[in-house]
Amino acid sequence: MLIFEYEGKALLQGVGVTVPKSQLLTNSNESITISTPLILKAQTLSGKRATCGVIVKVEKIAELKKKLWSLDSRRCCQFY
Repeated sequence: MLIFEYEGKALLQGVGVTVPKSQLLTNSNESITISTPLILKAQTLSGKRATCGVIVKVEKIAELKKKLWSLDSRRCCQFY
């Protein structure tokens, strides 16, 4: 079964497992409700997200938009 990370987190939370705080963004205009530092992760069905550069650390809120746009312009290298 292939599921996105956010779907897996929801399943785990549903059975009482504690998961890190997160927020799913569906577009780059949404407001961020969690504080920095944070990790931006593209939601793709690939096991190579870090290699492809679609997992990015954000230290300060001022960096957020630029890094979010950089994720949007990348394509992950392998799909299942």
